[in-house]
Amino acid sequence: MTASIVLALMGFERAPSTARLALCTLVVGISFGNHVATVLLAPGCVWFVVRTCGWRWLDGRRLAAAAAGLALGLSQYLYLSWVYLGDPAFNYAGAYDAQGQMVAVDLTTSAGMWWLVSGKAFAGVMMGYTAAELGRQTLGFCTELVRAFVAVGIGPALVGVVALRRRTAPLAETLGILFVTTTAFYINYRVVDKNTMFLPSYLIWAIFLAVGYQALDEWMAADTEHRIVAGTRWLLRSLAVGSVVFAIAWNGPLVDLSTDRSSYNRGISVLSRVEPGSLVIGWWSTIPVLEYLQLVEGRRRDVEALNRFLIAPEDLKTLVEDRLERGQAVYFDEPPTELFPDVSVERHGPVFQVHELEVVSATEEEPASTSVTDL
Repeated sequence: MTASIVLALMGFERAPSTARLALCTLVVGISFGNHVATVLLAPGCVWFVVRTCGWRWLDGRRLAAAAAGLALGLSQYLYLSWVYLGDPAFNYAGAYDAQGQMVAVDLTTSAGMWWLVSGKAFAGVMMGYTAAELGRQTLGFCTELVRAFVAVGIGPALVGVVALRRRTAPLAETLGILFVTTTAFYINYRVVDKNTMFLPSYLIWAIFLAVGYQALDEWMAADTEHRIVAGTRWLLRSLAVGSVVFAIAWNGPLVDLSTDRSSYNRGISVLSRVEPGSLVIGWWSTIPVLEYLQLVEGRRRDVEALNRFLIAPEDLKTLVEDRLERGQAVYFDEPPTELFPDVSVERHGPVFQVHELEVVSATEEEPASTSVTDL
């Protein structure tokens, strides 16, 4: 969707009009329905229109057309309100309480819809690093960028930034803003799988890289009399094509998960090992696949699956203590030492069954310990 937005903006730049402005906002609205992170692109889009036409061009009629396009794109959210009214079996728009019941957010209200589109469910992981940690995260992103573009894609991309700035300043500045806002947000986004979330940044870098190679090729084409320049131009073209071929050959198998059934097999393994009527608590790598197996394939619907991300730590502690007191088997996908410093667990394949809980008060000074028994 980021590519669609950039293409719509480029079309607007070629021939600014009210209709093309509405098309841009329509694409933004559709993209926002795909992922609310589209809001990170909004500052750059606004800057592009202003730099292209100026504030005075945006009169009441054009602003109304832009608002209409955006509203049409966002209208897809009405589908969620309709689905909510049907009380769906699967609903992550909400949070679990201390009894393990999902307290769903009312998506038929403006407050509920704002909760959803503003990303409040993920607010706890936004801006999640300290200053010292941010340095390491930034370095990690730079390393991934170099690796993704096979190192040789860094210098030409920087050339592309300068070349595009000379060719069309609004587009170059907008792409720079999109790159910075998206990259800065995800660098400071405290989740384990955020490396997959830098795709808009990589897309923009690829555009700069393409422009850079083109600029270098045109610069050398101006001097075709010298064999050294001609040879260097041939080498540059070979490098450009070769880096793409190498990247596809190297990264293609790494991102091809068409035959990867590890998540499915993990879910099967969990359901085959837990006791009847048990409670399984885990993160995104465990619970969604269990819910898929239950809802889609009808497996082990006696098992209760609960996503740890959707319950407050204090409520989770209360829930586990209550269920163990009732005699229900409780499993985690990792030992819950951060909740219960002293805990006895028994490993059953990919999950850990909790047997004993000894909640240590804040005044006790004895070091925490975890007893793990493997089966």
